[in-house]
Amino acid sequence: MRSRSSIIVIFVIALGLLFPDGAAAEFTFALTGFEDELVVDDLPSPTALAWLPPNENEDLLITTRGGGIFRFDDPGPAQQLLNLNNTICSGGETGLLGIGVHPDFEGGQRFIYVYYTDRKGNGDCNEANNRANRLSRFTMNDQDQLVNEQVLIDNISARGGNHNGGDIQFGADGNLYISVGDAGRDLRTGETQDDNRNARRLDLLNGKILRITPEGGIPNDNPFLGPGTSRCRVAGGIELQGGGVSVEKKSKRQKRKARKRKRQNRRDRRQPTICQEIFATGLRNPYRIALDPNGTPGAQRFFINDVGGNGFEEVNEGEAGGDYGWNIREGLCPIDNISNNCSGSSQFVDPIFAYRTGGSLGTLANCRTITGGAFPPGGPWPGDYLFADFGCDGLFALTGSGSGADVELFASGEGASHLAFGPDGALYYTTFSGGGQVRRVVAE
Repeated sequence: MRSRSSIIVIFVIALGLLFPDGAAAEFTFALTGFEDELVVDDLPSPTALAWLPPNENEDLLITTRGGGIFRFDDPGPAQQLLNLNNTICSGGETGLLGIGVHPDFEGGQRFIYVYYTDRKGNGDCNEANNRANRLSRFTMNDQDQLVNEQVLIDNISARGGNHNGGDIQFGADGNLYISVGDAGRDLRTGETQDDNRNARRLDLLNGKILRITPEGGIPNDNPFLGPGTSRCRVAGGIELQGGGVSVEKKSKRQKRKARKRKRQNRRDRRQPTICQEIFATGLRNPYRIALDPNGTPGAQRFFINDVGGNGFEEVNEGEAGGDYGWNIREGLCPIDNISNNCSGSSQFVDPIFAYRTGGSLGTLANCRTITGGAFPPGGPWPGDYLFADFGCDGLFALTGSGSGADVELFASGEGASHLAFGPDGALYYTTFSGGGQVRRVVAE
């Protein structure tokens, strides 16, 4: 996720692969009045969670990176509803990454939505052409089994194996929001990191927030409709694969970088047909998203946690047609001029909060991988928004935005992947520690 020389090491650490099975799994709180409780354990690398209506705590659905979908009925162990391990690529940043429940599940729309890295045929997942991300929905039948997979979006590139995004959330508008990373490698050039321009291309679904109806259709107020647009649900883009040249050695790339960027800019100006599923663009790896369920006035607040490269971790406010700047900038700074004193650009939507990746100062020292986020319901909970960071094992409370933003440490000592407030008002989170657990933070 970071500089080219350290990408593999940090990529492994960030995803929790170096956590021993017996590692402790519990937050220590900087604020009084909160406790951390075990909900369910013995879950291999749990990635995401959701609740079935009528929103009773025993109706907790949990996904694991290896392809398991579990249902937890308290008391008792989690029961596996479905195992996709033979049909997915799993490991590192690939796998079963997100889950959602149809908002009218009780009304008969008994659909469960999942986002996972599909294994093409029986191919080797180490080969880029044998893996791609997919959004599917399953039907929960009268026996509470998940059956009849319907693929809604397919062949979203996972060329690099990393930067897959993978969160799926229903909004108050009834539509499904999907976060998709930039695929880790440029589909035209094979370049990585700052030279990967997939997020700049509107003919690809990579590096985007997507929005579709529960049936897979296009909402009539999506920002890219009409002439010059088309559906991309089958191929993951209008022009999924480019020239596919190999990455050049660093010395040659540096000499040719300016000319290459000019060529890419010319290509971008000749943009082919635009994908109608796109809601927002210019994102590196929006690993987790959150929609505010608290009924705030006006449009529903929608935050995007975008994992940084060599510059900044970002919290962005989602808006239709928004461009957040990757790979031209990170945080408020141009890619090739990272500092703490950048002023932003009217060309892009500024993050509501950004912090230096791997910084050494303040509350967020050594933090380098933003993960889950959730809007607190008020009461004893601090801040306007809570977010986690894998790199420093912290949980933080954000208040305000922009130059007026303030962040404080809420808890430390645990690497949380997905955050969500449950129907009981507790903050639930997934962690790879302790052999894989779902835990919850409760107010005393």
